[in-house]
Amino acid sequence: MRLHHHGLPSGSGLLLIHGLSSSHRVWRHNLAALGERHRLLIVELFARGGGARFRLSDQAERLAESLEDEPEPVAVMGHSLGGLVAMELAARRPDLVERLVLVDVPALPPADPLPARLRGLARPATVSDARSVGVVARTILEANPLQLLAATAASVRSNLASAATAIPVSTLVVWGSDDAIVPVEIARRLVQLIPDARLELVKGAGHQPQWEAPDAFHAAVLPFLAES
Repeated sequence: MRLHHHGLPSGSGLLLIHGLSSSHRVWRHNLAALGERHRLLIVELFARGGGARFRLSDQAERLAESLEDEPEPVAVMGHSLGGLVAMELAARRPDLVERLVLVDVPALPPADPLPARLRGLARPATVSDARSVGVVARTILEANPLQLLAATAASVRSNLASAATAIPVSTLVVWGSDDAIVPVEIARRLVQLIPDARLELVKGAGHQPQWEAPDAFHAAVLPFLAES
């Protein structure tokens, strides 16, 4: 794991955690908008030279260690697998998390059987921008393949219902309305489980609304991040 820094040095902290078979580069369409008021801490889960293991609890613990040096709690935004890590962090160490944004997170088992879930992971991540395939390809080439396999298993097996009910911070659940990988029904169930949560749908977007529809994505998340 590695942290990259961007944005306004004097701004409030915002931690960004990318998803499976992705990297810190997936936020490239969002850096200007998010960095205008925030000091961005951009996580790279699958850094070159990483080990073969991947456990959500381990990733959350490592991030907690990094955030303990922050002067105040930070906002945390996690996409897909990164959202699972964000949920673990918020449930275990809410003292470090000011608020939470969860983007298309496979936190609960869907109605589809496991083979269908595996087929879903193989689908294109977006519905509108094939350039994101380059982000995926670069991640696969740079990362430890065993770690990617372990992360895939963690994502497929995930059921964070208990963690969801233990999240005490204000939470925004953001979802692409046309997500073919993690269906919107997961988002609606998540909002029911997290004590202080609400849902924003990005119409026409798939699994990566922050990449596919950045303007609509920013319209959903920026007001939430600015709330006192």
